[in-house]
Amino acid sequence: IRRTQAELVEAERLAAVGELASTVALGIRNPLAGIRAAAQVALEDVEPGSPVGESLDDIIAESDRLELRVRSILDLSRPGVADSTAGDVEEVLQGLVAAVKPRVSQGVRLVLDVADDLPAVRFDPQQLTEALEILVVNSLDAMKGREHGEVEVRARLDLAGNGAPPMVAIAVRDDGPGIDAARLQRVFELFYTTKPTGTGVGLAMAKRLVERQGGTIDAASTVGEGATFTIRLPAVGAALHAQPAFAREA
Repeated sequence: IRRTQAELVEAERLAAVGELASTVALGIRNPLAGIRAAAQVALEDVEPGSPVGESLDDIIAESDRLELRVRSILDLSRPGVADSTAGDVEEVLQGLVAAVKPRVSQGVRLVLDVADDLPAVRFDPQQLTEALEILVVNSLDAMKGREHGEVEVRARLDLAGNGAPPMVAIAVRDDGPGIDAARLQRVFELFYTTKPTGTGVGLAMAKRLVERQGGTIDAASTVGEGATFTIRLPAVGAALHAQPAFAREA
């Protein structure tokens, strides 16, 4: 009975997200298309290699990313599956780190650590990027106000044993204040947030995006020592024995 009640509450929350997302999308998409079109027209009159051209390229790229984000929020309330194919996650991780680097606070390092010769992973590039961006931006937010620290994105092969299939684990770790046990149990709940300006949608969306790709996501934290969010996706291909096992966070 409790499980059924929880499922009904979740369904009601997703319905509310759908109504809100539809309203927001209607108000954002048309102006966003106008911004992108204006930047595209202006780019035609700019000399190649010009700093202005680079800024216009950034406007176009960010407009496209915002359009994808709006689409992802709309998809959050709808049943669906990811368009997953076997591929290399390192390219996705490199692109993600490059995209979020401008948001890194002074004194904070953003580090990418990918194990050599990782096997291919079955994933949807767009949905995986969206989920990881949510995790990385949350970690960067946790580091605000600190004079120094590190946010690390690392990928390793995870050999869980006991007959479990091999997975590739992508962890996002920060040196922030951490999350206490009571809050940690609820971080993936829709609309649950402890941030004054938070919406409680981000981590719930990340969880849904990862599960659509056949993966899992979990969180581990010690108060005062930071937090680690780990996405695990099915590994494909041969030579899995050659990779170092991922060290799970305690």
